[in-house]
Order: sequence, then C-alpha cells, then structure tokens
Amino acid sequence: MAENGSGQFFDLHTHVLYGTDDGASDRNESLDLIRKDEAEGASAILMTPHYYADEPTRPAELKLKAEELKNLIAEKTGSSLPLLLGNEVLYFDGILSALRDGSILTLAGTDRVLIEFYPAESYSAVLRAVRNVFSGGFIPVIAHAERFRALRENGLSEVRENGAEVQIGTDVFENGMFDPTLKWCKKMLLSGSVTYLGTDMHRSKTRPPKAGKCVSWCLKNLAVKQAEQVLFLNAETNFMS
Repeated sequence: MAENGSGQFFDLHTHVLYGTDDGASDRNESLDLIRKDEAEGASAILMTPHYYADEPTRPAELKLKAEELKNLIAEKTGSSLPLLLGNEVLYFDGILSALRDGSILTLAGTDRVLIEFYPAESYSAVLRAVRNVFSGGFIPVIAHAERFRALRENGLSEVRENGAEVQIGTDVFENGMFDPTLKWCKKMLLSGSVTYLGTDMHRSKTRPPKAGKCVSWCLKNLAVKQAEQVLFLNAETNFMS
C-alpha cells in the first residue's frame, strides 16, 4: 500500500499486457514497461487492453496472459507489484449487453468499467453514455478525460453528477506550463473532480509511462488528503479492498 509523501501512485490505465492490442508487443516489452512504471512511482497497475465492438477481446485469453505476466515478473524481478485486469472500451450502443455477458472485463472484477470516446464526441453523447452505463448497474470511468473537447469545454461536474468517475493522463504534465490542456487538468485536480490517474503507456520507445511530474505536482499543490485520494486511495479502496 502506498503512503503519503512516498511519490507513489496507482496506475489505472495501461496497455502493458503483451500481444493484445497496440501496446506491449511481447513479454520482454511488458517487463520493460512495468519496470519503467515502477521507477515513475507505480505502486499497482491495472492492465486495460482495448475493447472495440468490431474487435472484441477474449476474456479467457486476457486472464491467462495476465497470470503468465504476474508469474514472469515474480520470477524475473521478485517484485510483488499488484497487476490487475480490465478493458478500456470504446463506447458503443451494445455495451451493456457485452458487460452483462462478461465479454467486456470490468476493472478488477468490480462494477466499474473504463470507457473512452472519440475525441470529437459531442457533450450530449457523452452524457447519454454515462447515464446509460450507470442506469445499467455499472459505474463508468471516463478514460483520459482531458482528450475530449466536450469535457474540456463543459467541465466534469455534470458527468460526475450522473454517476461517472474520471481518469486523467499523467503524461499531460510533460507539456509546457502554459499548455491549455495541462491548465485544465490542474484545475480539475484542484477542484476534486478527478478520481484516478493513469499513464496510458503503450510501448517502451514511443509511449513509455510518464508520471513523475504529475505525482510531484499533486504532492506539492493538493491538500494532503486530496493528494492521497487521487494518487492511490480511491483506486486502492475500489479495486484492492
């Protein structure tokens, strides 16, 4: 478990599970990404391979690979870093049916599901999706919320009021201090609108995990309890209790 001031965080959104999507290509790359993420401060990792309606993943295959990766990490590094499993789902109309029959993996077997949208999706469509998933008995977690223009323009209050939780990407803190998306993320963090953090790491060379600057900013600029919540307590409570 992470401790206040440790610089650790729970990485909710990754593509570290090898050979399943556009993330890690093989076991070695998975290991390399995980080592890099630990160096950035990750105290637990949720593996979230993409799920598309026209390219569905196979839950049994994902679970088998996840177990293989856990065993490999323990064997190669002796690390006991928790590795959990779920899907990142591009929202589609039949999402509830796929959730109910187990085709889509929820986050760590909970009632929470990581959902993304097309970048230019309308605000009304995002709200409808959130209401649909929540009314269907699941809690929608919006992936990398900072990427969606509709949310940057309208804020997060209404989606939160309609049952959504929110993840932002730690890599946005690599942007310049005057970057408007970075400014928006800081504003959302300060307002308490962000539930989780995630690196969305994909590949060792092109999209490695970048979290250190985000974690440091949270520790320096948020109240102690607020920093603890967004860095790890929210995720630990919901996925590791």
